[in-house]
Amino acid sequence: MGLLVFLGWPLPQKASKPAFSRVVQARDGSLLRAYLSPDEKWRFRVDSDELPPHLTEGLLCLEDQYFRSHPGVNPLAVGRALAQNFRFRQQVSGASTLTMQVARLIEPAPRVW
Repeated sequence: MGLLVFLGWPLPQKASKPAFSRVVQARDGSLLRAYLSPDEKWRFRVDSDELPPHLTEGLLCLEDQYFRSHPGVNPLAVGRALAQNFRFRQQVSGASTLTMQVARLIEPAPRVW
């Protein structure tokens, strides 16, 4: 079902062609200079097989330790965030998963409850 939804609802054009930082390299491949991307962000093109496995595991541990066990929304994190936000009468905690963070990068929108 998820694949059918994805095929019927393609990613926005800007998500499929992100603006990368321009990189100037020496003949041996070493970095000489890097420039901000057109939207003024440091964004470098890297293939997933170039990333060290420890970086991926560290990111999951820090940002979404239950990434492999929830369906895109972590019910425990939602409950925790609701309780903290209610207790302090303002938004102090969120419950976004890595999936949600990627979606927010693709389609920026104001943060809401």
